[in-house]
Amino acid sequence: EVGLYGGTLDQSAKALSRLKAETEKTTPATERQTKAFRKQSGALQDLRTYAMNFLSVYAGIRMIKNMVEITGEFEMQAVSMKAILMDAEKGAAIFERIKELAVISPFQFKDLISYAKQLSAFSVPYEELYDSTKMLADLSAGLGVGMDRLILAYGQVRAASVLRGQELRQFTEAGIPLVEELRRKFEELNGEAVTAGQVFEFISERKVPFEMVKDIIVELTSEGGKFYKMQEKQADTLKGKIANLKDAADIAMASLGEKDGGILKGTVDSVRWAIESYEFLGKAILTVAAVTGIYTTAVKLKNIATFAEISLQGASTAATLRNIVVTKTATVAQKALNAAMAVNPYVAVAMLLTAVGGALWALSDGLTAAERAQERFNKTQEENRALLEEQKSKLNGL
Repeated sequence: EVGLYGGTLDQSAKALSRLKAETEKTTPATERQTKAFRKQSGALQDLRTYAMNFLSVYAGIRMIKNMVEITGEFEMQAVSMKAILMDAEKGAAIFERIKELAVISPFQFKDLISYAKQLSAFSVPYEELYDSTKMLADLSAGLGVGMDRLILAYGQVRAASVLRGQELRQFTEAGIPLVEELRRKFEELNGEAVTAGQVFEFISERKVPFEMVKDIIVELTSEGGKFYKMQEKQADTLKGKIANLKDAADIAMASLGEKDGGILKGTVDSVRWAIESYEFLGKAILTVAAVTGIYTTAVKLKNIATFAEISLQGASTAATLRNIVVTKTATVAQKALNAAMAVNPYVAVAMLLTAVGGALWALSDGLTAAERAQERFNKTQEENRALLEEQKSKLNGL
């Protein structure tokens, strides 16, 4: 039994050893897999960072674009209103009142200001412009008909001073029971029953003045009327709330744009000037590039000359003197340029203006001059090398 037990222990020990060996074999693979997972995780994190940065930049660009468009639209509407009323102060006042109305109305601000301009075109005076716009908007919101139709009918009656058959038809088709309202109005005035037929006769005889039509619309939209505060009621619906939210956002964006209006307009003016002056800017840029290239070539020649002087130092007095001359020439040219620009910063401006005047010459002749300078220096370097070889030969012969 002891031997059997001992054999079992040996087998267990061997099994554990094999398991340990297999585990050690798999450890490197596990570590490599862990490193790969870490790399993938890092790549995903970097990708997420890039995506967030891109979205942030895109959102910023989109916000600026919307702000520019909305601010421009608001400014154009304000200018139009001031021009139509022929009074900047009154135009600004009605503009602000309609802006306040927009946030409690299912109509968009730009639509309301457009309606006000249409009514003004029908000679509705400033004192009545806001109230007329509001009461017709209440009718439009309650009836679900286009405001344009109501403005057209109302404006035509005002222009003609009396109600005619075509305007009666327009009001009736829009859903306004104008005949019934007129019948009741005449009964109150005459103190006796009036039929719908008599109302039509009054209309044919031009006996229904504009003021009577206006009074009926005012009664319909005043407290106790069918369409009292109809815009506010419609604005309380989901669709109305969404429209109000958009109006509030547009107004806030326009206010922000108005504060930075000078910067935005200045940027646009600068871009426009750059576009219109593309010829001048193009020549200036090319010329500056040519002048910069020549100056860079001179600096490179100076560096090459310095390197050649160090290489040939001690080999020949004549070679050394030649390199010193070249080095000093390049150094003096560079110092002169640096000193001129340091003492007088307008030298750079003068260089630019002179360069613009000689753009074609700088491009055609400047590079050729640089090439000739390079060739002369290469020839000098070859002579120095030949002289060095000659000196080495003489030294070896001693």
